[in-house]
Amino acid sequence: MNRDGNLAIDMKKLYDKRKLDLADRASMGVNNIEKVTDAILKERGVSKREFALIKKFLDLDPEIFAVKEYLEASPFTHTVDLAKYEGKKIPQDCKDILYRPKKMRLLYERYW
Repeated sequence: MNRDGNLAIDMKKLYDKRKLDLADRASMGVNNIEKVTDAILKERGVSKREFALIKKFLDLDPEIFAVKEYLEASPFTHTVDLAKYEGKKIPQDCKDILYRPKKMRLLYERYW
């Protein structure tokens, strides 16, 4: 590994940012998806349309928004492997988001 001081500083910044992200997620609390009210959605800044899409995705794949630490997938792309959905009927509005990594990432962030 290169002994560049800037590289070490950048890695430290990434590590610190990740620790803050994990602390934020831990402080959010966990809501049962069925018990989420309109007031909670409004407080968290999630639209009803986004919430409906989140529920559709969870019906399609209960693990779609699971935190996947240290896998080969970049946490910044959030693309989905569609091969695991062969034989399943995917709603059109879900397909529209699955093929757009930025929208999928936004929905992932809204889920959390």
